[in-house]
Amino acid sequence: MAEQFDYKRAVAELNAKITGTEVAKVGLLTPLSLPGDLVAGELITKGVLLAVEYLRSSGLLRDNLDIELVVENDQALAAEEGMKKSVVAGFAKLAQIDKVIAILGQWHSRTAVEAVAISAKLDVPMFVQSGYDNFTKLGYRNIFRTYSTVEDRMFVMLDFLKEQGYQRIACVASNTDFTRLVADDLDQVNKDGNYGFEIMRVEFDQETATDIKPELQKVMDFKPDVVLNDGVVRTNYLVIQQAAEIGLLPTTPMVTIFAYPTRTSDFWKEGGEAAEKLVWASLLYRPGYEGLSNIGTWFTDTFRERYGINPPNSALLSFAHMLFIGQGASKAKDLTREALIDSLESNEFESWIGTVRFGQTGDHLHHSPSPIVLMQYGEYKQDLKDAKVVYPKEYATGSYRK
Repeated sequence: MAEQFDYKRAVAELNAKITGTEVAKVGLLTPLSLPGDLVAGELITKGVLLAVEYLRSSGLLRDNLDIELVVENDQALAAEEGMKKSVVAGFAKLAQIDKVIAILGQWHSRTAVEAVAISAKLDVPMFVQSGYDNFTKLGYRNIFRTYSTVEDRMFVMLDFLKEQGYQRIACVASNTDFTRLVADDLDQVNKDGNYGFEIMRVEFDQETATDIKPELQKVMDFKPDVVLNDGVVRTNYLVIQQAAEIGLLPTTPMVTIFAYPTRTSDFWKEGGEAAEKLVWASLLYRPGYEGLSNIGTWFTDTFRERYGINPPNSALLSFAHMLFIGQGASKAKDLTREALIDSLESNEFESWIGTVRFGQTGDHLHHSPSPIVLMQYGEYKQDLKDAKVVYPKEYATGSYRK
């Protein structure tokens, strides 16, 4: 983004408009400086701000109830203490000093594990925005999620690659908790689903890598049918850029299960024409999607008018999570954390795609994701609203471009 978002000012302006006599204090813990994913944190914050605006104006809050937002940069201590300790400190502040009734906005899988652990210990309701497979399998009543797991996305991706007749997959992975989870799930899902893919994996260091051409040359020597780009925040684009430099792109198809292509301004700037045919796993969402509820249409239109871009998945999810917390508080018997959990478990809630409930689904508790689809742009510098769903067939709006 061209200009850094002044989140402190935006939050202060939002809270200055509190009018209710009852106030539900909600914590947003998200990356708002480096070394975290600053872009994701800003988008998540914008989604939450719009959700509070919508809750206040739509009648979804009961009479005299209002929302106060408390924002904590989960990277505030990262330079001195590391990202994980910084997240734990931020969570503890929100829970024990600010005494929020719920927390949302956790983005990084490498820190979300610690956030979920302290959340369960302190019994704070938490909406997590990470695809880590086990979070909603642990039986914690206070953990909620509407984002698909890495494992679920991998099954959809491998179904698609099998349908294309591909047999050899090269996984180019950095060494974060998230990217190792992706690479491990690739192997495990390939085995569990009896897909029979031949898989090779190369790994590089997320923090120090600037030249991964030797690793990419090994990929070229393997002669894959498709490459899984398993980088994050900077290295995802490093894979694209250097794959193009050595000729791996655009001749070899590339896929990813991380929906960063929905951040169009950064995607086209950093990925360039070499990224034009990248396929990514996504929510069943894009601006103009016919399945959007009135709430979803309001959000996409307002976000675009306010910030000049179409909202990507990260902003949409944080918007939805704040809506659920607000509605849950409105339907709760009081503004305690336990009452909020009871309310979230026992009620239906309005969202961008219709009504949502949080119960037990298979092995997961409080896990209510939208359908998973694979998307692709039709041309260089295309807008998100024009991206096509290429798989599964029942949701497809365009054909896969090889």
